[in-house]
Amino acid sequence: MSTGAKAHIVLPPIQDRPRLHCNACYSDESGGTFSFIESVAIVQDAFAMCIGGLLSVVAQELRLTVKSVSPGVHIESIPSGKYLSEICDQGQQGVIDVGDLYAEEGKEFLIYLTVPELSSAEGEERVKRTTLLDVMCSYKDSVSKEVVQVECERVEIRRPEVLSPMDMIVCLEVDRQRNRLWVAEGIAEAQRMAETGNLEGAKAVLAHRRSTLLSSASAQAGDGLCNWLESELREIRQRMASMELYEQTGRAYVLSGLSSHSWQRATTRGDSTTQITLLSRECGDSSTGVIGYETPSMVSMVTKSQTLNLTPAQQSRRLNKSCSFNPRSG
Repeated sequence: MSTGAKAHIVLPPIQDRPRLHCNACYSDESGGTFSFIESVAIVQDAFAMCIGGLLSVVAQELRLTVKSVSPGVHIESIPSGKYLSEICDQGQQGVIDVGDLYAEEGKEFLIYLTVPELSSAEGEERVKRTTLLDVMCSYKDSVSKEVVQVECERVEIRRPEVLSPMDMIVCLEVDRQRNRLWVAEGIAEAQRMAETGNLEGAKAVLAHRRSTLLSSASAQAGDGLCNWLESELREIRQRMASMELYEQTGRAYVLSGLSSHSWQRATTRGDSTTQITLLSRECGDSSTGVIGYETPSMVSMVTKSQTLNLTPAQQSRRLNKSCSFNPRSG
């Protein structure tokens, strides 16, 4: 099927720096992801994951629009990764072009605002709430090709005169997304330093980002995304142990990770097709949950690919161990 989504898969050996960066740039410009396969044994699985996504496109040309609805509320920035975004009307409106969306795929964006202070004259009733934004969405249905307009959602905040203990609690959903952006920015900074040969500086950046991540509210609460990000930082740091190792596998691993974060879409990295974690439930070690960007369709297709390479006896044991699937943790 024809969609706007593409995937670029690079096979080993990878030591041609100009060509590798060219491939990564081509993936970005074409609106696709960049994958790095360290082992030829998972080539089939990598293609299966790409196909699993492409065959499950449910929305095309998806666009998010946010509009300020109160005086003094301005949109300052929208860190949207590789998705095109625009702020216009002097900060009164912001637009994010998402494009294709897979079935059960989620995209999360932070929008930074300036909100005016409240000042009420004596005798005036204090404002208890401030309406910030109207959020609208439009997309083209991939089957009917009809354009769908999603009803507006309104975002508002409370303006209490005195903050209660509950008001001081950090919103974990916002915190985990700030962590995702913080880690991705750190990886990009470390990659730039590694390209100049400053591996010690790159590893120091990664260590600092990891330390800050672990001290965040969402990480302290055991958030699955934060655990995954922390593991990624450690893996990248290990692949920067020497310039030789970085050039052999580290550079491609980092570029694939940056591609994944910037598109909020799964890529193959190293010798792992997906960031799937085995979560122990009723079946001991057999249930599967996704912490990264994989969708159920991707995971299902990869599972089918892996099953094809098993002997009949192994397939039978795997079938007997199968249990419920949890598409996202967090």
